[in-house]
Amino acid sequence: PGGAPHRGATHIIDNVLSQFGRDWTGFGARVSEWHAAGDTVFAIGAYHGTFNATGLSLEPPAAFTHVLDVQ
Repeated sequence: PGGAPHRGATHIIDNVLSQFGRDWTGFGARVSEWHAAGDTVFAIGAYHGTFNATGLSLEPPAAFTHVLDVQ
């Protein structure tokens, strides 16, 4: 959320994933492709779910690309 970088498992669980569980019904991410380049991994896929405040669904699912630096 917010487009900022998120670092560390605890930060991601506490500040990112917890928001989705609170604000969305059926929220999930489906990864369709994984790509590795050295210590960097790219995950390409789409989010799905219904936003509780509006009742609107991500239809079609919203595409994403995540870049993960693994150390």
